[in-house]
Amino acid sequence: MDEKQVAEQEKNWGGEGSFTLGKSLVAGNMTGDVFEGISAARIPFTPVTREAYQQPAALSVELGGPWAFYERFRRAHGITKLPKPAGPEIGIKRGAVLTLPLELHNHTDTAKAITIAVKLPDGWTMQTGAGNYSLEPQSDYFAQVLLESPKAEAKTVEQIECRAEADGKTVGEIKLSVRLVNGGLPQN
Repeated sequence: MDEKQVAEQEKNWGGEGSFTLGKSLVAGNMTGDVFEGISAARIPFTPVTREAYQQPAALSVELGGPWAFYERFRRAHGITKLPKPAGPEIGIKRGAVLTLPLELHNHTDTAKAITIAVKLPDGWTMQTGAGNYSLEPQSDYFAQVLLESPKAEAKTVEQIECRAEADGKTVGEIKLSVRLVNGGLPQN
C-alpha cells in the first residue's frame, strides 16, 4: 500500500490495534502478553456455557443478516461479554446500495399482514422493500429493504428507521446508524 492508501485506511478504521479478551481456555493474566499461558500441553475439553435462545415475540420484525448472525454466534459460543455497539451500525461507500435484511415472524394461529415503513435521511432513496407483507400462521419470512445512499459526503452518522406494524400496533422498530465513507463494507 502507498502512503495515501495507508492514511485512508487509518482514517476509516482507526490507528493502532488493540486486543479484547472474548473467551479463553488458557490460563493467563488479563493484561499479560497475548500468548501468555500457551504451551504444547493439550487443553482439556470444556463444554460451552450457552445462554438460552431468546424466542422472538409471536408477531415481530427483527434486523437479520450479519447483525442477527453475530448476535446468535456470540450466544451459541458463550462469548457474550465482548463489547458491542449501542445499536446496529454500518459504514458503507457513498452512492452504494444498502441492504437492510428483515426477519418477519408470525408465530400466531392466524394469517397476519405486516406493513414495513422506512424513514430515510435527506439524500437517501428507497429502491424496494417497504410495503405490505402477508404471513401465513406459524411462519417466518425474510425480506430485504434496498436503500440507495447519497453520493455526497455526509459529515455525521445518519439514522435509518424502519417500523413494522400489524393490527394497528407497532411490532418492531429498527434504528440503524450509517456512516458514509470512502471505503466501507461490501454487502454482496
